[in-house]
Amino acid sequence: MKNFRFSLALLFAVFIIGFSACKKDEVEKPDSTVIKDFESGSIGEFTKVNETEWELYLADDNDNPDLPDTWRNWWYVKMNNLNTDAATTIILKNRGWPYFYLPVYSYDNKEWYRFTEDEVTQNEDDELIMEKQFDYGSVWLARFYPYTFTDLENYLGTIQGSTYVSIDETPKSQAGKSLFFIKITDFNVPVITKKRVFMHARTHPAETPPSFLIEGMIDFLLSESSEAAELIANFEFYIFPMQNVDGVIVGNYRSTPQTENLEVMWYYDSENTLDLTPDAPQEVQIIHQYALDLMNDGGPPISMALN
Repeated sequence: MKNFRFSLALLFAVFIIGFSACKKDEVEKPDSTVIKDFESGSIGEFTKVNETEWELYLADDNDNPDLPDTWRNWWYVKMNNLNTDAATTIILKNRGWPYFYLPVYSYDNKEWYRFTEDEVTQNEDDELIMEKQFDYGSVWLARFYPYTFTDLENYLGTIQGSTYVSIDETPKSQAGKSLFFIKITDFNVPVITKKRVFMHARTHPAETPPSFLIEGMIDFLLSESSEAAELIANFEFYIFPMQNVDGVIVGNYRSTPQTENLEVMWYYDSENTLDLTPDAPQEVQIIHQYALDLMNDGGPPISMALN
């Protein structure tokens, strides 16, 4: 009888503890969290207005408030512990880009969806307001479809075994990351009969569409269709797929971590306009030198250069 009373008391204690834990979980739900500490992530300050409303403030590149407001355009965050029983309102503040657009979201950071037009509005202060009831409590949100340096590395891993592809990893950014110089051609066809196309992309980190374009172009060139075979037999394609690697990694919109806008920093020597001055950033110097080398290696000249 004594053992029975002890067992009953123990069972009752376990029940009380379990019940209390359940009640505690009901009452003390974890606060929603805005996270930017991942590759290409970016946001400034953020405010939780209430359980279903947030205000997000865009960050300046490198937290530099002296940059033009129009540079304050890229944002990419993860939000956790959102309420899935009601619509969440997210207000994008201090925008430097006054135009309306539809952001994107993802539940796994892989498959992305656009907000619909009835889920996004813009007020008289040019603030973008997203209202959506999410299917899951964790969601990634971004200005546009992200494409990171890791995405590039993963893609190049899928093509590096092709007999039509050569990848040079030696050119490095200021932070020591590879700029990846890709050559695509039919190496069995003599160089002298070909034309050369030279291109570089992602000078501005947040301009991700060129990365998707380059993947599509390369996939086509390697597709072994008759059209692709004719192209790689008659052309050499030279590609720098991500010039501003460092800016992409840190989540900048337009500049490097040194606040350099590579687009306008091709500083040519006034006495020899084929040369750059030492003031040109490393990522500009590298692309410039590779182009010069191709124009002086005895092969055909560059017929087309694309940015």
